[in-house]
Amino acid sequence: MAESSARSSRGSASAGRGGGGGYDGLGSPVAYRVGPLDYTPAKYCYCQLKACRWISWSKKSPGRRYCRCQRSGFVQTVAECAYFVWVDDEPTEWYSELIGDLRDEVWRMRKQVMEQGPLVKCFPGISQYNLNTPVEL
Repeated sequence: MAESSARSSRGSASAGRGGGGGYDGLGSPVAYRVGPLDYTPAKYCYCQLKACRWISWSKKSPGRRYCRCQRSGFVQTVAECAYFVWVDDEPTEWYSELIGDLRDEVWRMRKQVMEQGPLVKCFPGISQYNLNTPVEL
């Protein structure tokens, strides 16, 4: 496991937050399986609080987990201790491209569904179930 400390966590995006190149506010492309504080062994920031574990969706490190102070935001404050540590090793270029492409495809499909939202309201018979169910002729 990689454990490097850095202050430049501002470029990565986590669930529900903006930041990082390519992030467009659509959130994490996959559901978190473990809550940000529900992991073990615990990592503690400089404030002596359990650090939150997030997943980066930046172009450089898509899918790479990291921990940072609970008080962290995208604008550094006096209360923030600037603790940041990668949980996973740096991904290979191939892995970054693959995960990044998958992330982009999920975000593209989410946008498409959001754009089709009014159609579903106009035609209540159209649903995700109906669109994915084969029709017997």
